[in-house]
Amino acid sequence: MARKDPSMTLQYMSEVNGQLSDEIRQLRQGDYTRLFKQSRSFIDALLRSPKGQLTTYGPSVTSIAKVRDCYEDSKRLDKDRKTHFTQVIGYFISLVDALKILVQRVREWIGDSVNELTVHERQRAPAKKIQSEIDFMEKFLEEHNDFTDLHKHKTLEEFRGLNTGEVPAWGAVVNLIPVLLKTADSIAELTAKWSSITHRLGMGIYETAPAGRPDSRARGGSATGGPRSSSRPSPQKTPERSGSGAVKTRKTYADKMDEKFKGRISLLERPPWKPSSQIPHNLYPQLHIHLGSPTNHVPYN
Repeated sequence: MARKDPSMTLQYMSEVNGQLSDEIRQLRQGDYTRLFKQSRSFIDALLRSPKGQLTTYGPSVTSIAKVRDCYEDSKRLDKDRKTHFTQVIGYFISLVDALKILVQRVREWIGDSVNELTVHERQRAPAKKIQSEIDFMEKFLEEHNDFTDLHKHKTLEEFRGLNTGEVPAWGAVVNLIPVLLKTADSIAELTAKWSSITHRLGMGIYETAPAGRPDSRARGGSATGGPRSSSRPSPQKTPERSGSGAVKTRKTYADKMDEKFKGRISLLERPPWKPSSQIPHNLYPQLHIHLGSPTNHVPYN
């Protein structure tokens, strides 16, 4: 039995998931939009710093901590007058700080609850994906983590739509925030999917047999009294008989063929209405016969 009340926890998770989606939307409408309208200026701002230079192995800015160093250097270069270079780096840092708070809440509000309430096999796949996405966000929000290997964890489809074509070497630092925000979106979607699966399964998955049956027998014995309590064991024998009968089920012909061919359909067992997936080929290579596509009809003269 879960330590918390499952129904109350599920209701709480749905409210938290809605709040998560709202916070992601607010981040996208704020500093995120202002930063990526000036992605070229953001890279120029990093290049202003002595620490932000192009090296033989690529850009020297490879972690959030180094972006913060560039921010401090940019403020020193500005002196009394703050330039837009310092502003765009400030947008990046404010987004990182907001995402750190967000992923901490996601871990406490969603990750721990999902981990505790996952007891059924159908819940495990989305629950595992939720945990891996939270781990991904925590890893790439660490101050000294090298984010240049971002492409190893996310596909290139998540890097499109950004103004980084002329500066592909700086793609990792520019794409870090969009990838993390998209990961947060996927956590919200996966949580909604996990909750939907849990609601369809019902709260009965959290009621274990050893914990529920002795209580029901105790309540039934006290309510019905002595004479009727003697008739209680008869319904309990029925599942045992049905269980023993379920073990002796005979395998069908389809089950035997599935075990023999491990899911693959043999050419001999192929049903006549299913066409062959093989391309027509020349059965007699010594004869110069070339079979073409049956749709290509050559008209006779």
